[in-house]
Amino acid sequence: MKKVALLGLIGLMAIAGSSFAQDVEPRKDRKEFEKMTVEERAEKRTEKMKAELELTEVQAIEIKSLNEEHMKEMDEIRAEMKKLKKRAKAKKDAHHEKVNAVLTAEQREKHEAKMAEHKKRHEMRKRQCHYNPEEE
Repeated sequence: MKKVALLGLIGLMAIAGSSFAQDVEPRKDRKEFEKMTVEERAEKRTEKMKAELELTEVQAIEIKSLNEEHMKEMDEIRAEMKKLKKRAKAKKDAHHEKVNAVLTAEQREKHEAKMAEHKKRHEMRKRQCHYNPEEE
């Protein structure tokens, strides 16, 4: 009898849990958006704003211009950041090599294990801060 009640309770919990699950639409492929030209992206964003906010034609034209300007600026910033990330990675890798040259084999193993653990914790925190339902 206890087993039947327990199974029934588990079944109810499963049904209740699934009823609370949200139907989240998956985000469209970000790479598809990035392949578009600045003008195409601005047009797409403006059309979405026009529909959502019921913009007038005059407002839509002005906002499209603002969107284009903003997207150009952001593309420039992203390009600069990409260069800086490459430069920082090169510096970090060079430092890592210099440190490894000083350490013994046993110390390198310990150091690598520590680095792997740090990276694992960092990834976990990153996932907690940036929840993405697509990853599940």
